[in-house]
Amino acid sequence: MLYCRYAGCIATTKSNKISVWGVTAGSFNHIIYEATPTIKSHIGNLTKVES
Repeated sequence: MLYCRYAGCIATTKSNKISVWGVTAGSFNHIIYEATPTIKSHIGNLTKVES
């Protein structure tokens, strides 16, 4: 699954991993996103992505 909004994207894999990436310039300077896809840790199963 791939979801993008405004300044970043999230992708989920078949192995239940979450990867995020997006804009890193200006006011978004590494607040949430990295310039390259980064695996984020989570607990449990991802059931949906909301904006």
